[in-house]
Amino acid sequence: MARGVWPDGDKWETLKKSGISATMHRLISEGNIVSTASEGEFSGDHVAFYDLFRLDGDKIV
Repeated sequence: MARGVWPDGDKWETLKKSGISATMHRLISEGNIVSTASEGEFSGDHVAFYDLFRLDGDKIV
């Protein structure tokens, strides 16, 4: 998975098979900026994921 790209569809299955799981708890948007807060497991450790995206049309840039 490319750095900074939030998975969708079949990509979630790929993450699960690699030992990564996540549950999104917050999604906040203002204009073309989106912030997400998630928790999950990575290599057996409980972790938090925070992502910040900028949108241009229908693409994450």
